[in-house]
This record gives sequence, C-alpha cells and structure tokens, in this order.
Amino acid sequence: MVQKVAFYFSMHNFTISVPYTYTQTVLVLVLLIVVLHAGSSKCVPRDFGHGSVVCECNSTYCDSVGSVRLPPVGLFSSYLSSRAGSRMEQTLGHSQANSTGAGLRLTIEKQQKYQMIRGFGGAMTDAAAINILSLSAGAQEQLLRQYFSDDGIGYSIVRVPMASCDFSTRLYTYADTPADYNLDGFTLAPEDVNMKIPLLQRAQTMSPQPLSLLASAWSAPSWMKTNGALTGKGSLKGQPGGKEYKTWAHYYIRFLEEYAKYNLTFWALTTGNEPTAGLMTNYSFQALGFTPEQQRDWVAMDLGPALHASSFPHTHIIILDDNRLLLPHWAKVVSTRTQKEDLNQYVVGWTDWNLALDLTGGPNWVKNFVDSPVIVDAKQDVFYKQPTFYSMAHFSKFLWEGSQRVGLSASTQTKLEYSAFIRPDQSVVLIILNRSPSEVEFEVWDPAVGFLQATAPAHSLLTLAWNTH
Repeated sequence: MVQKVAFYFSMHNFTISVPYTYTQTVLVLVLLIVVLHAGSSKCVPRDFGHGSVVCECNSTYCDSVGSVRLPPVGLFSSYLSSRAGSRMEQTLGHSQANSTGAGLRLTIEKQQKYQMIRGFGGAMTDAAAINILSLSAGAQEQLLRQYFSDDGIGYSIVRVPMASCDFSTRLYTYADTPADYNLDGFTLAPEDVNMKIPLLQRAQTMSPQPLSLLASAWSAPSWMKTNGALTGKGSLKGQPGGKEYKTWAHYYIRFLEEYAKYNLTFWALTTGNEPTAGLMTNYSFQALGFTPEQQRDWVAMDLGPALHASSFPHTHIIILDDNRLLLPHWAKVVSTRTQKEDLNQYVVGWTDWNLALDLTGGPNWVKNFVDSPVIVDAKQDVFYKQPTFYSMAHFSKFLWEGSQRVGLSASTQTKLEYSAFIRPDQSVVLIILNRSPSEVEFEVWDPAVGFLQATAPAHSLLTLAWNTH
C-alpha cells in the first residue's frame, strides 16, 4: 500500500502544496525503475520518424535495468528518458548541506499524509492477448518478463474484461441463451480459455508476488437488457432485487468460479465498465446503463449478498468505473444510501465504499476543467480519505477527432509535472516530467539528507531516488 504526504513546489516566493506519496509495499512504476542496477542491458534504439526513438526488443534481447538497489545515504541515483533519445540512463549525484540557489525548489514534507496506492498494472483484453500470442514463443516470454518480472517493470495488477469489450473482435457474453436465469449454459469463451487465461497464468509465474486481478464487465447478456442488445442504450430489466439484477449478480459469481478452476482468483471486481455509456442513445460499444442509485442498490441488495455467500467473500467490490467528472455526485449518492449498513459490509473492505475512475484523456479544455480547483475541492474527501482505483487511461484524441499516434512528442502548456513516493524503508522516489522545450534546473530539499541538485532536460522524464537512513 502507498500513503500520500505533502511536498511543496516553490519558485522564488511562490509556494503551493502538491501530493507526495508514502509507500507501504514495494512500488514499481512503468519506466520509473528507481534504484542502482547490476547486469543492466542497454537500449537498442530504433527511429520510426515520430520525433524520438524506441528501444527494440526481440526473442533474445531487451533493454533492462537488471537487479536494483538504492545508493547509500549521501548519494542519489537518477534515471533519464527523453525525446532526444535517452532511455533510463543512470547517473549518480551527491546531496549537499546547503542550498544550490536554484530558482525551483521541491521541499519534502512527510508529515501530511493522503491517499493510498496499491500498485500499477494494465489490462489483459482480447486485443492484448491476440497481439501477445502473435509473437514468437521467445518474444512472448520476453514481453511478459518485461511487464511482470523483477527484471522488468513489475506490474502487480491486471484488469480482466468479463466477456467481450471494445477491445474484442466480436460481441459475446458467457450466457447467451435467452431466459437462462439459472445460468445453466454459462461457459467461458475461447478468448478466455485459449488466450487470456494461459497468458495470465504465465504472467503469474513470472511475478514475485500474487497478481491482483480486477474483473470488469462491459455488458450483461442481451436478454437481460431493456434494449435486447449488447451495444447501445440499455439497462437491466426490472429493478434492484428483481430477477434480472439477481441473475446479473450470479453471473459475476459464475465468472469467478470458472476462473478459479484455472487457479486464478480475483482481488476485486467493478460494478461495470462505464455505466453512463449504457445511458447514451446509439452508443457503439458494449455497455450496460446504471444510474448511481441503481448501482448502489444493486450492490446492497444483489451483488454484495451473492458475493458474501459465495466462495469469494474476500473479493472486493469497486463502484463507478467511469469518468472523473462523475465522481463527486456518484460518491455522494453511494455514501448517503438510507440503508448504508447494507453497503458497508460488501463494498471494498478498507472503507465504506471505493471508486474506480476512468482517466480517459481528451482536449486540454476537458483536462483543465477536470483538474480545476472546483473539481479538486469536491474530490478531497474521496481522493484523500477514501481509496480510489484508476481503472483506465489513454492519451488519444476523442473518437470524433480522428486517430492520433501516441508518443513522447505530445505537446501541452504544462511545463512540469511531478509526483513523489516513499517506500517502506523510508527511501524516496521523485518523478519529474518536463514537457517544455527547455531544460529546467531545480533542487530538492529533504530535511533527512539535505539538498539534491538536478536538471530535467527538455521533453524528458527524470526519476530521482535516495536513501534517508
């Protein structure tokens, strides 16, 4: 687990508080392996003409930081990736007793603690499985090792769609027989048995810790829905407590039972991917509409009791699984249920309820609105006093804006973005993303070790790490 504390950003006489994170489990972040390494393998660069290089991997070779450890107190390690071509290039620096006089200072304040972080991961969709299995046997092993092993980025969480989603090649569920309320015909799809399950099993063998699997359903079978289709505007027939709602809860349990036969158990499941999508007319993807009231009551009356009575009472339930803008209202509706005690015993055990957030990107005006002070203020209790789980993120344009390649060359008005973490041994990890065309010199003031001076080159991702005792 990870706790957030505050650290401060100051430029001359201007200071604002920004989050800092306290880690209670080993934290491994994509592209941010943050300690000294031995036996590392360098990047084999390849340029596709999009403004920067990528590291080429094949069945026998891939760049890696190797085994890792932190430098002794008084030293700090830095890892640099940049548009100019650096890829996890490591250097060492010395902490200093006195300020360097840099105009930008980041001050570590560990006393203020905020939200918890469980880990990082990705999704095992049909599309992901198809692409992985299209590789040679050696390349498959290389890819899985880079994602899940200690030699790679150490993914610890995997989101698994229940039946088809918008990353599938066809529409299907596990119970397509009409009026099968007992789910006698429930069966996993070939996409599960032949692709996703074998890959998850292989990933688990490479991971030094049990993977936290997260299940999300896109749509109920069409015969349970008001529109009789997997796509478009449609919700479950009836009301929470009714036979469709209870059958849909049973569907979740059957999914967990079938995956358990392959020694794959789930840490958590969500109440459904993007429930507001199923409230939109002519929506093109698989979707199941839920209002926050319906979703809340379905958990309290159907899904919660079914899960509690099953062989998986410790599998958590995560609510929302949709866009950030919905968070304040959704949280208010869920947390003010009149029979709230019904909900407390079922929804994620850490607190009264939990929220999965969809971080789907969009134009700058959308991002600016989402991150505006009004929205941030409304999220304080949710983000900092209740656990949150970010279930999806991407950086492409909206569908109506056409396709866009994703890369380091994306432009934005934001100059610096930063986040910091502290691990169980009190070592510190600081991540600096410089999106500007100019390098930025800065210093870090950690009262435990002194001042650390560093430079973030233009269009770069810089990670600093140091021991505090």
